[in-house]
Amino acid sequence: MLSNYYLSTTGRYDTLTSANTGEQIYLDSTNSKSYNMNYDYQQIRLDASLIYSTNKEARFSFFSGGGVTLGVSLSSQTNIAYHQYTRVFSVNNDDVRHNEFKDENNINETESFRNKANLGIAAYIPLGVDFTLGKKREIWKRTHLFYELRVGINFTKISELRSYTQAFTQNSLGLKVSF
Repeated sequence: MLSNYYLSTTGRYDTLTSANTGEQIYLDSTNSKSYNMNYDYQQIRLDASLIYSTNKEARFSFFSGGGVTLGVSLSSQTNIAYHQYTRVFSVNNDDVRHNEFKDENNINETESFRNKANLGIAAYIPLGVDFTLGKKREIWKRTHLFYELRVGINFTKISELRSYTQAFTQNSLGLKVSF
């Protein structure tokens, strides 16, 4: 989850006047402030599914079913970054920016907070195809190339915030050997 706050203001800073020609160059400034907040976590999950397949003896088989995962976070933390900077630049009479003169008052601060563990649960429908690599040799009869698409919904409960519900899709391409 990412939250951003951005504030920028511009104002006339100063005017330079040439002693020889009387030409005026305006100096303007921009002051910007921003907050960036990230909530990061890693979860370990237990996955259980019930799979129905077409003819497993055939070279190609298709499968589908239903599944659930249940997990808890191993590490959860919130990172907050604050940035502030001011830029001074010249502007001609047509309000076109020219050279930047300097950056001043740059502030970069960061904070990190450890959060309580969060919980997650998901329900999904797997859809897939399985290809048996061989029909004669025993090792190739037990070796399968598969592709699986999971479509589901995920619920995450974050103790300090609230619960989040998200739809998801996952793709898997793999090789499996049956013993």
